[in-house]
Amino acid sequence: YDQAGMVEPAIDAYRVAGARAAAVSALDEAVTMFRRALSLLAEVPRSADRDALELDIRIALGSPLVALQGYGSKGAHQLYERALSLCRKLNRPVDPPILRGLGLARLQGCRFDDSSELGQALLDHESRDPIARTEGRYLLGVSAFWRGDLAMARDYLDGAIDAYDVSHRDEHLALYAQDPKAVCLVRLAWVELWAGDAGRANETARSALELAVDLDHLMTLWYVITYAAIIAAESEDLARLAELLGTAEGLSKRLPMPYLMIVGEALRGWLDVCEGSPGGVEKIVRSVARSRTDGETLHLTYTLLLLARARAMAGECHQGRAATREGLSWSHNHNQRYLEAELWRVDGELAHRGGETEAATASLRRAVETASAQGADWLELRALHSLASRFPDQTVREQLGGLVETIPSGHDLPAFRAA
Repeated sequence: YDQAGMVEPAIDAYRVAGARAAAVSALDEAVTMFRRALSLLAEVPRSADRDALELDIRIALGSPLVALQGYGSKGAHQLYERALSLCRKLNRPVDPPILRGLGLARLQGCRFDDSSELGQALLDHESRDPIARTEGRYLLGVSAFWRGDLAMARDYLDGAIDAYDVSHRDEHLALYAQDPKAVCLVRLAWVELWAGDAGRANETARSALELAVDLDHLMTLWYVITYAAIIAAESEDLARLAELLGTAEGLSKRLPMPYLMIVGEALRGWLDVCEGSPGGVEKIVRSVARSRTDGETLHLTYTLLLLARARAMAGECHQGRAATREGLSWSHNHNQRYLEAELWRVDGELAHRGGETEAATASLRRAVETASAQGADWLELRALHSLASRFPDQTVREQLGGLVETIPSGHDLPAFRAA
């Protein structure tokens, strides 16, 4: 049809081909087919029907494009902005996949209030579409987590999981690029860890991974493995971390996802550092640099935290504090508070090693106060342990002892045993 100049049948055929390619994770081919359909639309006379067709193709293109490039990419941003302008031109409500795409683009840019507004718009959408409402709860839940609001994050993530209907799975994958139940489970696991229930967090993360493996949807699997690896790292379960990173590296050969590979590179570097490999720090440094330059700033604070810890293990206190200070500055400027307590704790540890007693005390107390205010018992446990170890004080030790008594699980983990 294309070579014969039969434009409209060619567009229809490319749309079907693109959808079928996307359904089997042949994402490059899907993007190529949908883009060719869009280019052929330039030959179609302008009309409302032509604009509606372009809108449908752009929505279909969104899922494979963000799987390849990420929601924060320039291409994804332009795609959804154009789709938004088409909705307005057609005087129709903004389609839910566009709201969700724009919401995650704002999220990747650390504009968490904006992403929450778009999540609420999905919940309030006049279509009352249950699929859109589930995706809206997911967007609201992760936005709350990045801001450090664990209680709100838990409420929305639980709500998304409860509302999930397996009969809608294919529509979620086609329109939103991932399975929300698996994704929300692994994000809930991180909330549970921060809240102090490491055992439950491990179980929830394993449930998410089991679901993603059974589904065999590459973007969902990549996402779940990445966050499960973060949870393993923060639990100091190095064997589990190594296992997950090995799986992720195998996945990268099937479907490279640069925006997730940045985090994976930092975690691989951290594992190498923990195992005594001198090249680990450089891997984390590369990951931090890529977080800054590739537009994937959502995980910049986490890669900086890993870098600061690695510098501490190498006795490089000045360089380590440079990393914590950059991370804290980013946290404050973008209201990305989920790591604030841990960044203050590591900063205090580094200041203490560098002989800056007053700065160390201030940072460690700030870590305790921040974690307590967020209800992040796991981070408060670590901060209190650091404070009690560096500056013996009976009140602090009693506070630590009281918190130890309330931690329901994870008693075999290094941080709990040390406390």
